[in-house]
Amino acid sequence: MDKYSEYKDLTPISNAENVEEYLNALKWALDQKKITNIALAGPYGSGKSSIIDTFLEKHKDESFFQTYTSENNSWIIKKIKSCILQHDKVCRFNEISKKISMATFIEANSNGQCKNEAHENEDEAAKKICISADEVEKGILKQLFYTIDPQKIPQSRYRKLHPINFSNIITKVAIYSVIALMFIYIFYYEKMADIFSGISAVLLLTEMLWVKYIAAVIILLFSIWAISKIVYDFSSKYSIKGIKLSSNIDIQKEEGVGESVFNKNLDEIMYFFETTEYRLIFFEDLDRLDDRTIFVHLRELNNLLNCNENIKGKVVFIYAVKDDIFTKEDRTKFFDFIIPVIPIINSTNSGEVLQQFLQEAKEHGIKHDISQNFVLDVAPYIADMRILRNIYNEFVVYKRILRDNQGMDLKDEQMLAIIIYKNLYPNDFAAIQNEKGLIKEAFEAKGKYIDVQKNNLQEIINERSSKLDSYKKECLQSIREIKIAMMSGIMDNNGIVDKVNDFQAKEILEDSFDMNNIAKLNSARVCYFSFGYNYEQNKVMSDISGKIKPYLIRIDSVKNIHDIGCENLQNELEKLNKQKRDISKKTLSYILERGNDLKFDDIISDNKLLMFLLRRGYIDEKYANYINYFKGNTITKDDMNFILSVKNQEAKPWDYAITKTDMVIRRLQEYEFERKEIYNFDLLEQLLVGGNDNVKLELFFKQLADENITSWKFIDEFIDRTNHINEFIKGLARDWHGMWWYITQQNTITYDRQLHYLCLLLSNIADADIHDYDVNNSMKEYFENHADILQKLQEQLGSEKIKNILLQLKPKFSELNIDGIKDKEILDAVFDNAMYEINLPMVKNVIKFKNSTLIDSFEAQPYSVVVRLNDSLVSGYIQKNINKYVDDIILKQYSPADELEDILGLVEKLFEEDEDELIEKLIRHESFVVDDISRFLWDEIEKFKDSVHVVWKALLENERIVVSWENTVTYWECYNFDDCLKKFIADNVYTLKEDDKKYCKDSFISELILCGMPISVYEVLLPVLRMSEFSMSLTDIPKEILGIMVRCKYFAFTPEKFREMKDIDESLAVEYISLNQDEAIENTNDLDIDSSLLNEILTSANITISNKEQFLEVFGVTYMTAEIVMSINELKLKITKETFDVAWKVANHDDRLKLFFDHLSLFTADDFERYFSEIGGEYATLSDRTKRYQPVISCSENNSNLVERLKEVGYITSYNVEKKANSKEKQIRCVIKRKS
Repeated sequence: MDKYSEYKDLTPISNAENVEEYLNALKWALDQKKITNIALAGPYGSGKSSIIDTFLEKHKDESFFQTYTSENNSWIIKKIKSCILQHDKVCRFNEISKKISMATFIEANSNGQCKNEAHENEDEAAKKICISADEVEKGILKQLFYTIDPQKIPQSRYRKLHPINFSNIITKVAIYSVIALMFIYIFYYEKMADIFSGISAVLLLTEMLWVKYIAAVIILLFSIWAISKIVYDFSSKYSIKGIKLSSNIDIQKEEGVGESVFNKNLDEIMYFFETTEYRLIFFEDLDRLDDRTIFVHLRELNNLLNCNENIKGKVVFIYAVKDDIFTKEDRTKFFDFIIPVIPIINSTNSGEVLQQFLQEAKEHGIKHDISQNFVLDVAPYIADMRILRNIYNEFVVYKRILRDNQGMDLKDEQMLAIIIYKNLYPNDFAAIQNEKGLIKEAFEAKGKYIDVQKNNLQEIINERSSKLDSYKKECLQSIREIKIAMMSGIMDNNGIVDKVNDFQAKEILEDSFDMNNIAKLNSARVCYFSFGYNYEQNKVMSDISGKIKPYLIRIDSVKNIHDIGCENLQNELEKLNKQKRDISKKTLSYILERGNDLKFDDIISDNKLLMFLLRRGYIDEKYANYINYFKGNTITKDDMNFILSVKNQEAKPWDYAITKTDMVIRRLQEYEFERKEIYNFDLLEQLLVGGNDNVKLELFFKQLADENITSWKFIDEFIDRTNHINEFIKGLARDWHGMWWYITQQNTITYDRQLHYLCLLLSNIADADIHDYDVNNSMKEYFENHADILQKLQEQLGSEKIKNILLQLKPKFSELNIDGIKDKEILDAVFDNAMYEINLPMVKNVIKFKNSTLIDSFEAQPYSVVVRLNDSLVSGYIQKNINKYVDDIILKQYSPADELEDILGLVEKLFEEDEDELIEKLIRHESFVVDDISRFLWDEIEKFKDSVHVVWKALLENERIVVSWENTVTYWECYNFDDCLKKFIADNVYTLKEDDKKYCKDSFISELILCGMPISVYEVLLPVLRMSEFSMSLTDIPKEILGIMVRCKYFAFTPEKFREMKDIDESLAVEYISLNQDEAIENTNDLDIDSSLLNEILTSANITISNKEQFLEVFGVTYMTAEIVMSINELKLKITKETFDVAWKVANHDDRLKLFFDHLSLFTADDFERYFSEIGGEYATLSDRTKRYQPVISCSENNSNLVERLKEVGYITSYNVEKKANSKEKQIRCVIKRKS
């Protein structure tokens, strides 16, 4: 088995996969008699050449007689049979097919871009190498004639040079010589005889016959050899262009004028196909030529060949061309059959092929660290198989030389990226070697961009820092304070301004006042009070704007800080400083991915591949390592420039790159390490590698510890760059105990940055020395002011270290994040040593740490949880600060519900400390209900009745007792019906209505009735709250309450209570009767009723008609009035004759009529006679009974009832209803019975 090699050849493959259908189509086309021009059409790189090679390779050793036995009528089989007959052999495929390839190429432009199909629109500067049609046709003829055995075309002028057999020439010369001698002998006998006579004369010199013959033979052989030698040399070195016979006759090679090469050599071409068996001609890459006339000539040639009767079988031209070689009509007209070729590789699937190469290498034990994502990224830019294979080859070479052989730490993906760029942009890649080209320009543009960005950031930093520094230095922290100072400063601190022009001092002091109103004044009249004088003075000031200008600057500074926020400004500054520190470290990839601020020249921006590789970081700042060997053992030119800058005290940027750092250090003197120009990141990093005992390093540290702003900025940036940070901090701390204090005083450093320094400092100093670095308690206060300090320290410091730090500093945490603190000892040190304030966050932390199962109950039971904690240290600390605990913890919870026993104990403890107000707040805030109010401070009532009253009131007001008559009566027994108890009863009246009334004594109820509660309360309670014996005077009871008692029959009906009720309110007395009608009827004779009361009884809707009629019967005769008559009529009450007579006397005419008709049954004939005369009108005609006559009355319902009654009592004998004369109305005619 051959040894595996990663290298890939760039030639078409002859074993292409998935091409069976192409081959089948080609076979079919070849078998069609009329098809002589076939196209394999597809884009460049689609695999057309591979299909042809596969076709040729597949059948190279097969006879067509064997391959196409089932197709006996095919022309190709006939051709093979012909071969068999003529040559007594089977023609092989390679004996009848020939492949001709013609192509031109494109010169790379100045940018290194080759104009190919993948990039053909990107670069107009690309220049194609032009080949004329004649040159193409000559090339085709060369590939036809010069690739076959010259013996097959002996008559052709285009036979190639071939080795000449000298023996063959001698033989031919000998034969030709004998023939020539015979010819001369026959036609020139005399001359021949003379020649032979001369020769014989020479030969006669010797008499030995054998010698004569030998000499003759030698002469003949020498002549033949000489002539052969001349022919051999002449045929090898010379060709006859022409023969000039005379001065006017010149024989030369024919040169056609204006004819194509094909036309000039048509006889040669015809001869070629007549004498050879070639019938399949494959043309490749002709479509890459600019001149399309070659296709016209080939089409014409093909037609001529197939029309030539001397050429046996058809000649087929097969073209490998791209799809758009002709227009849609021309392509189908030109070609007899078109086989479309789907690209084997393009920008969409080139990644799969590259992945296949990598996988093959992996299977043979060669690992390339190239991810699938990378392949998918770069694949769209590769659309040609040959380019892809070459990229892979060059990648293998570069990797083995630069990485494997030199041992350089290079990434495969970046190396492959640079190789891809090299293949697609070779000129630009070449320029890189000379520090030129687009890649170099791109990174130079990045450097300029970073410089601009850093300068812009520094301007902003300076402006923000100035504001913050001014604010920190400003002793007056509010605008109002500065304005007050200004009011005095205007008067040179000898007085205070009261008014400036029309602006009062009060108005000026407002934050909303626009100080420009004063600043724009050239002069102003100022009213002021001088210190020591109690009267107002006036002064005209011409320099008022100059006086207030310093204060305006201070006001603007404070205003800006207030608007932005001091902490926000610090964060912004840290962010800006970090941006400035980080921007130098930003890669070009990062910059391009995060924004579009960096602008390249168009020539770079238009290079899509380069922009992509730069953006994704596949080509980065270390690109030179991937294309060059790295050499050099002495300092570089840049290194020398740094040394000179130190000596000349001309500072370089701190990040100035030094290559041979150790050698630079050796060349610098010790005294030069005391200059600021020595500051360089690479230099200090190298010094740290050598150890802290280095003299030059110590000098560097002392200079850094000088608290100079330049030194600090260097430290701040170096911290983020060094790989020896611990050595750096230790050395720096030895010379700078005030480092932490300095850091905390820097207004522009944020918390996160400060914390970073704190961790570094604490991790590099001894525990015993912590106090030495806690200048002005800066460390202790820092711990107290930051809740996540322990979490942050834990990430870098050990638990024992943190514990020792805490015990040294003893901070008092007001807030502390304990999540993520893994070591229990750290928090034990905090909580067991009371290093925390009594506040909600810290207490929750304690509970969570001590017993996490209780934390879920904390919000609901903030005190009970502490009791159940059973931690004497925690409980003792809280009990010592119980007031603060209640105020800051319990009262801050939303509706806590501690256990009742714990609340009782807590209230008693607070009561002992006279915290009545706090107890009241506690009761109001806690969610609890006590079943018996006496459980709260019952033993203290006698001694501290008023104080307990406050507690009990709080219990009632906040509904912290069970609503019951027991608790209500208990409270009443101690504090009577105060407003609190009355509100409690009113608020819970419906609950009390349902509660057991056994605790409610008559004395309690009577006081309840008289205590003046809302009527609604009595409406609910009085029906159910009954006295065992009602003994209250009704006159003491409010009328509204008495009405409720009447309606709920709170007491029985008696004439006495009726009389009291009547004296209070007659309407209430009537209601009393209406609700006790049976009892009232039974006691009618004992009731004291007058006219008005009787009328109210009659009009009462709640008294029955029968009872009203009884009251009329008893009291009607005595107390009858016109109003009562109206009530009788309205209610149609039935009355006695006696009552009627009394009512008749007081009634008016209308009421009499109604009363008369409603009581007809009461009257006799005599009564009617009297009432008719009193009523009058039409009824007066009925009053005469002295005679019999027939009076007439109107016809109505009342009159109908009347005549019926008159007939019953014998007042009339009869009556008749008749019509009035000349009218539709009816009337009643009565026959009066004469009175005997």
